[in-house]
Amino acid sequence: MTAVTAVKVATSFSYEDLVKALTGFGAPFIRQITRLAPAANPVAAAVYAGTGTEKKAYATAEMLMGDTRKTVVVLSSVAAGANKLEEALLQALRDGHIRMPNLTVDYSGSFPFLGKLTSLEQPQRHLDFFTQATLVNGVPFKKSELALEFAKVGVRNHTPVYQITPHALVLGYWDSRRPGGGKDAKCARVLSSEIIGMNVVPFCRTKSRQGPISVGQAVSVYQSDPALNPLHDWTSDPDLALKNASGEALVYKNSDGDKDGRASVIGASDVAPGLDTGLYDIEYAVHNTVLSLPGLRRLYFPLEGDKDPKHAQAVNVAGRAVIAALALAAETLVRSQGYDLRSHCVLYVSPEHPTYWEIPSQDSTIPDTRFKLSVPDALDLLTTAVKEAKKLGLKWRDGDGLPELPVLTPDEECIKLLTKHYRAVDGIVDETAPKKDKPARNGSRKNDK
Repeated sequence: MTAVTAVKVATSFSYEDLVKALTGFGAPFIRQITRLAPAANPVAAAVYAGTGTEKKAYATAEMLMGDTRKTVVVLSSVAAGANKLEEALLQALRDGHIRMPNLTVDYSGSFPFLGKLTSLEQPQRHLDFFTQATLVNGVPFKKSELALEFAKVGVRNHTPVYQITPHALVLGYWDSRRPGGGKDAKCARVLSSEIIGMNVVPFCRTKSRQGPISVGQAVSVYQSDPALNPLHDWTSDPDLALKNASGEALVYKNSDGDKDGRASVIGASDVAPGLDTGLYDIEYAVHNTVLSLPGLRRLYFPLEGDKDPKHAQAVNVAGRAVIAALALAAETLVRSQGYDLRSHCVLYVSPEHPTYWEIPSQDSTIPDTRFKLSVPDALDLLTTAVKEAKKLGLKWRDGDGLPELPVLTPDEECIKLLTKHYRAVDGIVDETAPKKDKPARNGSRKNDK
């Protein structure tokens, strides 16, 4: 076991400490670098859409470690880390551990299986299509008071986002549909978190599945006509199948379209022995989290009617402290849940390597600040920051500071769109859809010039 030099780590981090970091001698960031070990090798890497004939791809790269180049692999990307942060905040919100505004769309009237979805779950947050294809108290979103508030957002005015969807200031947003491309209505993420497998070696594992009954490739399966065979969406009888324009039975196929008509598509055959890719032996993994303090300092929170420059600056600092505390709370919640990333990828914190938050000093005569932050302490820090901002007039729309946000409902066009989508998922043809031209024999479309 390698000896580790002891470092002085504080067991607490106060609101005053956070404000000092934001307003001090230009501290660059607050970070936590955690060394992780695999519960068992090999581990499964994060999978991405491939190109060409490759259907899967894995993010590997060469990294300079000392004087040697070694291979690394992404186990959890920055985008995946953002998803985990939002999931953690949403769970804390539902459990009553935090009180935070976010937009909620209620689909239960038209799509009960969707229930209510929040801006913490939508990819583009408050700017997501499905967040804005809604009605606000019966008024179209684009004409609602929420849209009027978001229209005020600019590079020096983040107050509406703070009041309605503060987590968007942590993870970033871009209103690209605004006239001019939304150049003044974008905000870069201030928190990034990713997990990288270090010094990796590709590993192959065999895969197969054999059962007592297996239907071979000699038998074809077809898309069942529900009027003739309501029992299943598949049938082995071509007379009971849906037909194309030529009267031929339509074969059943998977979502990739690469197993047309095979019994394996419906799970009625064995999985032939093969190799399972995307597995890597790793020496260790590193969880890097960085909270950008310069990014936070670019946030401004003007209040209507505030003409006092000193008060305005105090409000800016208080708002930045809230967003920083929200970021720290979200990351602390995520880390408290452990590291079960996916099947065949369980990691744990290496006990011989200390883990803590760190604020590097810009002054060589002042030591770096290092501290630990438990979940209760992180939530207390967030609560304190919100209260301090509220004292200065900067409030959340959570029903405590400002009026609670209304629950949105999908508008008529959104309902039509989703209805067609789910009918298509169920294999029901949309007769109103425009017909596509068939490709010409030379492979180009008839209408191509």
